[in-house]
Amino acid sequence: GSVNIDVKPATTATTSTLSNVAEQNIAQTPTKFGNELGQYLRVSTAKVEKGKTITFSLDPAFIEQEGQNAKLTYYWSVPGHKAGRKSSYVVDTTALDKGSHRVQVAMYKTPNGGTRVASNGWGMFEVVAKDSSQNSLITYIEQQIIDAETNKPVSGLPYSISFDDGSPIRKGKTDNEGFIFEEQVPESPYYIVLDDFNVQIINNQES
Repeated sequence: GSVNIDVKPATTATTSTLSNVAEQNIAQTPTKFGNELGQYLRVSTAKVEKGKTITFSLDPAFIEQEGQNAKLTYYWSVPGHKAGRKSSYVVDTTALDKGSHRVQVAMYKTPNGGTRVASNGWGMFEVVAKDSSQNSLITYIEQQIIDAETNKPVSGLPYSISFDDGSPIRKGKTDNEGFIFEEQVPESPYYIVLDDFNVQIINNQES
């Protein structure tokens, strides 16, 4: 029994699109900020789910202007997290408590042949609980199994689906039209195993 598998990408709702936006680092100013560098502080997202990362940087135009004929160095810190010394600072929120946190940045500007000058800024960001109810509703899996020889859907075929994030394995059988359909699936790469044919479908949703 050879099976030709028609893999359709899983559909994700707007929630996952928002997290992608954060990763692309569309920078915004923090909701609260201060000191001379505060207004130039940029953050990938104002609120971040605990366990995800948040990226801080300084406005590129400002850096370019300040960096003319001068060397710039940086020192970033968030209480409870290791400091950073690059122009951008990625904070993994796993170890941070839920609630408001403050990021601080110091920029040291050394003009060619001149004296080093320090400027500082701070901004607030919020770590929020991982929204499990929302997370579990993001995705569904819809996959049709077609027999390569007859070109007809294979109904009643047992399958199991496992998830990279360790969520419980789903088991079921294909319906009359040969479809595997699972709702409220976690947003995670998954593997479908067709028990009778020993076929494995690997589907990384976001690709």
